[in-house]
Amino acid sequence: MDAQKIFENLIDEFLENGIPIKREQIHPELSYINSVIKLGSCKWNGKKYVISLSKHAARAETQIRNTLAHELIHTLPGCMNHGKRFHQYGALVYQRLGILIQTKATETEANQSGIRNAYLERARYKAVCANCQYTIFRLKKSGLIKSPHRYRCPKCGGHFRIYYINK
Repeated sequence: MDAQKIFENLIDEFLENGIPIKREQIHPELSYINSVIKLGSCKWNGKKYVISLSKHAARAETQIRNTLAHELIHTLPGCMNHGKRFHQYGALVYQRLGILIQTKATETEANQSGIRNAYLERARYKAVCANCQYTIFRLKKSGLIKSPHRYRCPKCGGHFRIYYINK
């Protein structure tokens, strides 16, 4: 399973199926990131779109293909966010290529890829509901960590207690 080859084939499939990406605007070499938050990224470097794949996503061919298709949609006009146009092109990709485009990894995908475990290994903060023990992990000082009194548990409505995870 060569992610670079999957990337090249996917670009060809998009073009063959009338999905209007522009090959000349896409950097031909796939790059890798060590993110535990996202499976891929698409960035404009001023000349071309650079598509990156998380090292954690590069474990299963289907996941690589789904992630790269998602990132290729970002190269289309008006699709750098996950707005209406992004979803329209996502539906077109599903219709023509059978690739379901999602904006977030499912829990199953996160577990299979190892991104969930990598995230938990790097987490520095833990918010625990005082009532039901529902737990949320965070890498950085998010709003929840800084101001837990502003947030309620999604399971029971209880208050959170914040813990620093010393590593």
